[in-house]
Amino acid sequence: YFSYSLRLDTPDYALLMSQCRFDDLVQTALTDDSEAAQIYLLRVFYTRCSIFMLSPDTIEQVKQAADKGNACAQFAYGRHLIVTNPNEQSKELSLEYFEKAKQQELPDAIAAISEAWRYGDFGIVDHSKANQALSQALHLRSEYAAFIRLKTMVLGDEEQLETALDATDMLIETNARRKTPFSQWLYFKGVALYTMGNIKKAKKLLIYACNQGNIDAWLERAVYTGRFDENGDIINKKAYFDTLREGAEHHNPECRTLLAWDAILQFDEHPSQERTPQLAQTIIDELKECTRY
Repeated sequence: YFSYSLRLDTPDYALLMSQCRFDDLVQTALTDDSEAAQIYLLRVFYTRCSIFMLSPDTIEQVKQAADKGNACAQFAYGRHLIVTNPNEQSKELSLEYFEKAKQQELPDAIAAISEAWRYGDFGIVDHSKANQALSQALHLRSEYAAFIRLKTMVLGDEEQLETALDATDMLIETNARRKTPFSQWLYFKGVALYTMGNIKKAKKLLIYACNQGNIDAWLERAVYTGRFDENGDIINKKAYFDTLREGAEHHNPECRTLLAWDAILQFDEHPSQERTPQLAQTIIDELKECTRY
């Protein structure tokens, strides 16, 4: 669905991604038919965090492009619908956009359909059809399918960590060769290495992933930096909370949620004159905002 030969005059999408300038990235990519534009436009819609950071104006531009037949935009708008407002109507509409993109032979759309079967968006959960669709998408070299598969392997199947490491190394090398780096592979590799006991290298990879604009990696970076003892207590609380705060500033919802819960736990520790209804409401509002993610 695209050839691997980058134009020299394309915008620096890797830089926009590393700076979390997702609105700029998407709006620029919608007017650019280069390989890089297609790759990075799709990547923005792989994760919930980046989708929620997009402005209504950007989403409207995506919808307009999707309705005009842009396959990448159809995948993107379908992902927006299913992630930000997962009710029955949006599920049905998202599947329509995925099907349109699939008809244009976009492999990522097939991967999105596999997710729909897995989570019951078709009205029924069917793991057989989900696995079949995911295998088809992987065969067609869908990067979103690789993202889904690696996420499952790294975060939910310790027996496949070695295989996951080999896959991330291959993807990192391939992306470097094509000059389309993707921090998600660094994040997955870091988590796998930490689980396998290579803590020092894992922390370095997560720092690099965060610096490359990966929002998801901030929570693990905080946990690995703070470290927990055998009783589940934080060893280095300052490093842990400093990293949580930095992650929250980069819009990581888990970091924001943990900070809000800590604020609740610490509420009674404030002097009585500071324990105001306004402070309590601020904490409640932050928790409500986090639930959107």
